[in-house]
Amino acid sequence: MPTQKQPSQEVSSTGKRLALVVGNNGKPEPGRDALKYATQSARDIAEVLQDRCSFELLQPPLLDEPTHTMRDAICDLVENRGADDFLLFYFCGHGEPLFIETEQRDVYLVSQDFNPQRVENIDKDAHISFSWLSKVLYEKSHAGIVLIMLDCCYAGNAGYQQEEQPVEALKQSIQKCFDSYLGAAENSRGVRITLAATSYNGTTCEQDGYSVLAWHLLRVL
Repeated sequence: MPTQKQPSQEVSSTGKRLALVVGNNGKPEPGRDALKYATQSARDIAEVLQDRCSFELLQPPLLDEPTHTMRDAICDLVENRGADDFLLFYFCGHGEPLFIETEQRDVYLVSQDFNPQRVENIDKDAHISFSWLSKVLYEKSHAGIVLIMLDCCYAGNAGYQQEEQPVEALKQSIQKCFDSYLGAAENSRGVRITLAATSYNGTTCEQDGYSVLAWHLLRVL
């Protein structure tokens, strides 16, 4: 999707807007096809965040990368950030629910080397789960604002979102997050927001060359 660069207003003279964008089509597996447009969605979201929303990309979009590369980049996003900083993490790809310790279910971001058996049988942290994301990005970060955009199936499980949000509600959620940036430093706990592509236990799909959420986000942003 072509974008046109426009001047934007900086909301903080000292803080940074840093974004990490990940897209992973995933390998075809029994019962799950590879996605067609996750990497393209990630590329265009990264471009819009940089050109229209004044975000600095931590690094070029991570496309079809293994878990350790994604994990290292997420830790780099969080490390040494302060109350004036605004961190954004966007993931487009498959989300897979798995049963782990004591029959507890968590949802995992499907990377290029995703191995669900290792998660279920050996190490629940072998790949990136929603709970790991929350711990690192929300609890460990000292940034004033952290925004997680989960563009995958079961995304609503991250925040137990019960209802679908129409496009207008999506616009309001994003605007609320950006408006909160001004006062984030005054809140010692910071602002933590998740935008999910689905409701609780919901699934999503692709259309017109993008994921459905990316298709809407590109127009909203």
